[in-house]
Amino acid sequence: MRAAALWSLLWLDLRLAWRGRLFAVTLALGAVMAGAVRIFAPAELGGAHELEELAAAWAAEGGRLTTLRPQAQAMTLQARLVPAVICLDVLVVGFFFGGVMLLQEKALRTLAAYRVSPGGAGLYVTSKVLVNLLMALLYTALVLVIVPPAGASIGAIAGVMGVVSLGSATCTLGGIALAAPFRGLSSFFYPAAVASMVLSAAVPAYVAPAFATEGMSWIRALPTYQAFFALCELLGPGGRAGVLPGFLWISGVGLVITAALAWWLTARRVMQEVA
Repeated sequence: MRAAALWSLLWLDLRLAWRGRLFAVTLALGAVMAGAVRIFAPAELGGAHELEELAAAWAAEGGRLTTLRPQAQAMTLQARLVPAVICLDVLVVGFFFGGVMLLQEKALRTLAAYRVSPGGAGLYVTSKVLVNLLMALLYTALVLVIVPPAGASIGAIAGVMGVVSLGSATCTLGGIALAAPFRGLSSFFYPAAVASMVLSAAVPAYVAPAFATEGMSWIRALPTYQAFFALCELLGPGGRAGVLPGFLWISGVGLVITAALAWWLTARRVMQEVA
């Protein structure tokens, strides 16, 4: 009975997301961003010959060379941009979509009909997460087709989809939890913009990891930061021990917290509002 109710609700949400052009926006954004990386970012490493000459000159002068993470694979700029392209849409935009879908239904008053059904808050939130998860996986697949990762195994691609799934679910639940107390998109926009800016703080830390130190270490707890380096490790192994377990630990805790908040706020605020 619960499975049938979830399927009915999921089918309705998929149709609303399709009619609302959320799928079109997601795939168009993926095509544009991945296409820009494919066209403008260099696909080959630059400066490798110069580095070898400098290393040889340093060794000739009696200098001692120490290789950090010798098992690490060299990544081009194009390859390093792929995790950023995936994360910024899957997590940040997915955060917006979670709240927007809920507030759209408030505006259309379809929630008034759902409140009298036996579905409940749990099925409602689960359906929204699954719709956003499907869009996230389609987006990621499109990006990887346009900018294929060199030498990535099937297991690595499966790992990428796992990271995307966990990150998308966490951010979607966070968006639903944030949107639940608001009655419209206008009041939701500014808190959502602030939250998105916080999530985007992982970008400079990904480009320059030293940014996440000296008073900015809180950035390391962001799901975007963890997802950046987890995807980077999967697509171009850098030999960073503990990156993937760290992502699973922090994102797992975040998923539990956001799921509890989304369910509680939806049950207490959304399902008990007076239409």
